[in-house]
Formats: sequence, structure tokens, C-alpha cells
Amino acid sequence: MMLYDDPTTRRPTVIAIPCTYYRIKIDAIGGNFTGCRGRILSIARGGSPVFSGEIATLPFAQAENPDAISKTIQPGAPEYLDLLAITNENKVTLALHKFTGSNSIDWNSMFAYAGDYIFEIVVLSTDPAPLPIKLLFRWTLNRVSSEFVCPIS
Repeated sequence: MMLYDDPTTRRPTVIAIPCTYYRIKIDAIGGNFTGCRGRILSIARGGSPVFSGEIATLPFAQAENPDAISKTIQPGAPEYLDLLAITNENKVTLALHKFTGSNSIDWNSMFAYAGDYIFEIVVLSTDPAPLPIKLLFRWTLNRVSSEFVCPIS
């Protein structure tokens, strides 16, 4: 995981942190899809929202590439949407574009509790039909024993 943050110079400082990334495979069927971008719509734990009402843009891998938030996806050549990373110290970080999000969210404590987290994600493109994705993240506070369960209805 790379964090970009240097408020004194306003230039990005890259900090490498060992972690495990979780990505969503996105493939095109029936033609090319242009301008693809991913967003988290909501995250809930135990039926209570831990994230909603904000725009959280997810980049396609490699996040530092210029097309990370506007990708063309072609049949047979899948792209991978970054979702989250778990550090070796068991800290969960959403893989938001440039790892930045709204100041109104306490990003550091979002996954402070074990439990089942339901992610609602959407992939948008210039095609009028969005692709909704719903995932279950079973977080045990340990990256080794936690898992994603998908698809869920």
C-alpha cells in the first residue's frame, strides 16, 4: 500500500506499507466499456451504516496510472478494481483513489470492530447500465482469518 501525504510541501510523499490487497475482477461481456469507474455506495455492519452518503471513488489497479479512475474494459481483458488493503498489523484501509476521502468520515476506526460488513459498490461507465456489486466482508480483526464472501443477494 502506498500513502501519499506531505502537507508541508503539498507534494506527494510515497510511504510503502506491507499489506494484502483485495480487488474485484471486472470483465466486459459483449463489447468495450469506456470511462469505467468504481464507487462505494455504502458499508454496513450489523445492519447499521458505517459509511453512506459520501462519494468514495475506487481506482482500478495500478492506482497510480492516469486511467485508474476512468478505465476502458475490453472482453477477455479484465481489469481489477482496488477495494481495500489489510496491513500486517491488521489495519483495514479502503483503497480510495489516492487514499483520500471526505474529512467527515473517521476512516481509521471504520473497521475497529469484528463483524460482517456489507459493501455496496457500483461500477459506472458511459454505458447507461451500472454494474451493482454486493460483497460480505467477514472481519475477525485478523487478516489471516478474515474473508470475503461473494456474491450475496
